[in-house]
Amino acid sequence: SDDRGRGRATTFGFDRVFTPAATNANIFEEVGRPLVTSVLCGYNSTLMAYGQTGSGKTHSLSSGDGLINQMLGHLYRSIDMEEGSELYRVSSSYAQVYNEKSYDLLHPSSSEKALPLRETKEGGVYLEGVSEHRATSLPEVLDLVRVRVALGLERAGRRARVPCARRAR
Repeated sequence: SDDRGRGRATTFGFDRVFTPAATNANIFEEVGRPLVTSVLCGYNSTLMAYGQTGSGKTHSLSSGDGLINQMLGHLYRSIDMEEGSELYRVSSSYAQVYNEKSYDLLHPSSSEKALPLRETKEGGVYLEGVSEHRATSLPEVLDLVRVRVALGLERAGRRARVPCARRAR
């Protein structure tokens, strides 16, 4: 609980908390694989890493065995194994939440402009104006993320603290 100086307590709930001994492979099996399965069943999916500076978010997401590589690899391998795989459309967005503001890391010209968080009539939440990029293969999407994020972060002069969203239809 945290009263944040407003005179009321706030409680946060978590589906799962991992110990420092957890590996990226453990987290992929517990979190990443089920998210990819949901995407393959037609649901939108978001993976978000949250924590203080230096807590390992970038490593967990972006290292060679990180969740981005593992989840996208699993997604594209699964699509390739499907009959009618050409019917799948994979779009990616990559956003940074920093100081309670959201930035689009795949659209370098807008990486300095905070995106508003909006709510749909049905109660869904989305980032207004976040770019979506279509990628037909794992190397294509990984190149997109590496190049665009590097450009965007270089221009903005900040490190990534990034959740990523993947959508397949």
